[in-house]
Amino acid sequence: MVEKKLCFGCFSDQHISKNCKERQTCKTCNKPHPTSLHNSDWTPKPNDTSDKHQSGDKHSVISNRTAICDITEAGDVPINMGILPVFLFHKNDPAKKIKVYALLDYASGGTFVSEKSAKALGAEGSDTDLVLATIHGTCNVTTKAIEGLVVANIKEEDVMLDLPRTFTRNIIPADRSEIPRPDVIGKMAHLKEVSAEIAPYMEDIEVGLLIGLNCPSALRPREVVYGEESHPYTIRSLLGWYINDPLYTSQQIEFVLTKKTTLQPPEDM
Repeated sequence: MVEKKLCFGCFSDQHISKNCKERQTCKTCNKPHPTSLHNSDWTPKPNDTSDKHQSGDKHSVISNRTAICDITEAGDVPINMGILPVFLFHKNDPAKKIKVYALLDYASGGTFVSEKSAKALGAEGSDTDLVLATIHGTCNVTTKAIEGLVVANIKEEDVMLDLPRTFTRNIIPADRSEIPRPDVIGKMAHLKEVSAEIAPYMEDIEVGLLIGLNCPSALRPREVVYGEESHPYTIRSLLGWYINDPLYTSQQIEFVLTKKTTLQPPEDM
C-alpha cells in the first residue's frame, strides 16, 4: 500500500489517509480501517468481555515499568530509581498508617498499591478488570480499585497527598537494589550535602506503592541539585528527596571526589 500510495482508510489512490472522508469500518473491531488491515495482536478486541466480571469496571493503564523494571544493561553501573519511604493510610482511618517505599514512576499512567499493603491497611476495593499496556503489548488483569488512600511525607507528616483511584497488584515491580542510600550518595561531591536529606535504608518495609503520572503533584520536581552533565542528580518532591539516575562505580566515585567541580545553583522549580 505504501509503494502504491493507497489510502489506509479506503484504499483510494486519490488521497492519503489523513484526508480520507470515506473511511471504512472494520467488521472485527469497529474501528476506522478496512477489515483486511485488522491486526488482532495489536490491541485487545473491545467486544471481548469473556473474562470481565459483571460487577467490575474496565480500565486501561499504561505501565512501561512493568515490562522494563528487571532489565539490566551490560556493565557495572547501578541504577537508582525514584524510590522513597512514605506513610500510607486510608482517609477513613488516618490513625492506622504504615510505612512503605513508594516508586515515583514517570512511565506509568496509573497508581498501584501492593496487595500486602492494602491488606495491612484493611482497605477494600471494588472488583475491576484492568487492561495493562506495556512495551510487550497488552494484557487483562483482575484487580481491586481502591478509593481514598492518602500518602504522607515521612519527615513532614503534615505534608499529605490524596492518591487517585489506586489499583492493587501482587507486587510492585521494583528491585530493592534501586532504592537510594545516603551513604552511597554522600560519596559524590556535588550531592554530599543533599545526602543528609535522603532517608536511611529501611530493610523491614516493602516497596508497596507505585505512583504514576495520574498523580502529578507527587512527581513534580520542587528542587533539583545537579553537577556536571553526566553526573547523577537529586530531586526534591512533595514526598521527599530521591535520586533518579545511574550511580558511579567505585573508580568513578574516586574520580568525582578528586576532581574540582564548579556547581551551578538549581533553578527555581
